[in-house]
Amino acid sequence: MDKELAKLLAQLTALKNNIPKDLVPRKYADEFNTIISELAQISADNLDDFLVPPSEIKPRVTSFSYVTGQKDYSTESYCQREYLLMKIDGVLGYFTLLLQPAEVKDQMGFRVGKNE
Repeated sequence: MDKELAKLLAQLTALKNNIPKDLVPRKYADEFNTIISELAQISADNLDDFLVPPSEIKPRVTSFSYVTGQKDYSTESYCQREYLLMKIDGVLGYFTLLLQPAEVKDQMGFRVGKNE
């Protein structure tokens, strides 16, 4: 495996293992998108489907008035943790399948042994 590819996959795994609980600050989604862009460059694959879109990074409601219906929002934007984990797992799964040895890739379903 290419060292640069291994480094990026290790960064992705470290990101997955260290993202905060609940809402995830924008910097984590930005870091993820940067890693995906670098992976796309070195693999020459189109990985756009794995990127976290801007629509998934939003400020959170910090207060709400039941009288007026007015909402106040945070100055920082966040991404849902589960959404980011789904994207990370997708990329790791993709590269796991892509980097498997050819003999494993060619197998379909279950291996069946000969009846004795």
